[in-house]
Amino acid sequence: MSGILHDPKSYHSHKGLYIKTATILTVVTAAEIGLLFVEALKFAFVPLLVIMAVYKFAVVVGTFMHLKDDKTVFRVVFIAPLFMAMAMIYVLGLLVMPHFAPFGAGEVRLAVQKSKDERMGTGDYSPAAIAARDNKMPHLTKEKYAAMFASTKDFTAGEKVWGANCASCHRKDGGGLPGLGPNMTDDCYLHGGDVYSLVNTVTNGVKGKAMIAFKAQLSEEEIDQVALYVRKMRGTNVAKGKKCEGDKVAAK
Repeated sequence: MSGILHDPKSYHSHKGLYIKTATILTVVTAAEIGLLFVEALKFAFVPLLVIMAVYKFAVVVGTFMHLKDDKTVFRVVFIAPLFMAMAMIYVLGLLVMPHFAPFGAGEVRLAVQKSKDERMGTGDYSPAAIAARDNKMPHLTKEKYAAMFASTKDFTAGEKVWGANCASCHRKDGGGLPGLGPNMTDDCYLHGGDVYSLVNTVTNGVKGKAMIAFKAQLSEEEIDQVALYVRKMRGTNVAKGKKCEGDKVAAK
C-alpha cells in the first residue's frame, strides 16, 4: 500500500524481550541492594554501584532506543561519556568525603559504613553508644598533660593550629561567636578546661553541636599544641567576648 512505510502485519510481539529486560534489571537491582550486606566488598561498594548503574542504563537504552542494533562506534560514543561522568562523580566524592569524616559516627553515616549487626538491628547502636565506641582517647594522662602545660614556654605552634582550624568559630582572639564557638578566654567551660579535656573535645568533637571532631584532620601533636594554646588563653578575658557558658573553673 502506497504511503505506508511499515506493514503492520510484519510487526511481531516484543513480550519476550520485555520479560528478559525486566529480569535483567531486577537481578542487577537485587545485587545492588545485596552489596549492603557483604562486608568483604565494602571497600568496592561505590565502584560496583557505578558499574551496575551504567549497565542498567545501557540495557534500557540498548533495548528501547535500539542502540544495541546500531554500529559499535555509535554505542561507544553514546556510552563512553556516561562512564566518564560517573568516574568524575566518584573521584569528586573521594575528594570531599574527608571533610565530612567528623560526622561519620552519627546517624548520617551511609548504610555501607554500618556494621552487619547495626543494619540488622542487634546490639546497642544508640547515638551515645556509637560515640562512645568511636571516641579516640587522649594519648596522655591528665597528669602528663598538666606537666606538659607547666613546662611549655612557646605556644606559637598551637596558635597557628588555632588560626587555621578554630578561629572561624571562636574568633582569632578566642572570644567566641554567637551560635558557634564559646568564649575560650574566660573561666567557663562546657566540656572541661584542663588540657586533657580540651584534647578530648578537639579530638572527638561534641555530638549535636558545631564542634566537629578533628581526629581525622589533625595529628596528635597538633591537637596537643592547640589544646595547650587554648589552656593558655584561660582567664585572659578578651574584650567583647561571649558570656560565660558551662561550668566556671578556678582561674589560673
